[in-house]
Amino acid sequence: MKTETDKKLKRHNFLFVTVMMIIIITVGLSIGQITAYVLFSGITDGGWNLVFTFYLPFIIVDLILIGYLFFVEKPIFHSLKHEKHKGRSGNNIKMALLGLLIGFVLNILCAFIAMLNGDLHFSFMKFDPLFLIVSLAFVCIQSGTEELLYRGYGLSAIKERYNMIFAILLNPVIFSLIHIVNPGVKVYNLVTIFVIGVCFGIMTVVLDSIWFPVMLHTAWNFTQNIILGLPNSGIVCQRSLFTPDAVKESLFYDVEFGLEGGMPVNIVFPIVTAVIVLIVKRRKER
Repeated sequence: MKTETDKKLKRHNFLFVTVMMIIIITVGLSIGQITAYVLFSGITDGGWNLVFTFYLPFIIVDLILIGYLFFVEKPIFHSLKHEKHKGRSGNNIKMALLGLLIGFVLNILCAFIAMLNGDLHFSFMKFDPLFLIVSLAFVCIQSGTEELLYRGYGLSAIKERYNMIFAILLNPVIFSLIHIVNPGVKVYNLVTIFVIGVCFGIMTVVLDSIWFPVMLHTAWNFTQNIILGLPNSGIVCQRSLFTPDAVKESLFYDVEFGLEGGMPVNIVFPIVTAVIVLIVKRRKER
């Protein structure tokens, strides 16, 4: 008779984990988007329509994922909790806020580089505090769900069976390929998403935190889409704090796909990741 450990290692085969991630996100989004269409299709405002029909449906993916982890992968389920409840040691408010700050700074930095190159120019659009607050919550649902799925479940499962470096490089493959359905996607964009996925994986492992990448991912998407009004991996919001009134295609910015289509992302993310690794390493040495 196979032991529970043998069964777990079999479940943590890369192919099995990949299929499970695809099933969870496909089924969850299908149910979520159909439900959102039925409930919110009458909303004519482009901004509100986006947050209700694109960002909010990810909550169904989240519920399916959490249910699967609770009943099948309890150790991984508990690792998502706050550090005081037997979660990862980096699952705390400090790490969450740090991730939020770094995500905001990274996005602004990449946008600023594109501005210096003459690719972007912004105008103030509208300050709507209610929309900003609700959007932040819904973007957190979408970004958090992706991190819980790909890093919280995917990476956690794969690294138990494979070499850590191999797992970190393997996990972002599905993360990048899932974006193949996004508007305006190009091969180069998928490579950039893969690089970001590798960086998120390293941060998760080094900081022993899933909360950090959840909030970094949230801040990146929120800043890009809702604050600056830029395409978020091809998804455009028609209601934002600022709006780009002059854009130009270049190595620094992709008009259709957004900042993820620009070269700066492939530089700043690895640099920040390397800095985090060095800081953690020095603290451990002390």
